Amino acid sequence: MDRFNFHPNRFRNLRQGEFAVYRTAKNVHEVPRAVYMRNPLAYHQKEQANESKMAKRHSN
Repeated sequence: MDRFNFHPNRFRNLRQGEFAVYRTAKNVHEVPRAVYMRNPLAYHQKEQANESKMAKRHSN
């Protein structure tokens, strides 16, 4: 028997902009859920730019 944290049929039902989130931290049990993000690529690019700025500050 296969055991899924987020069943494949739920992936099919995700709408555009929705993502599956499942946290795998020790001693934390959260139910897998679907979340909606507006402009996820823009958010990701902004985070990468911030990380690169922080890395430059720490290297000087």
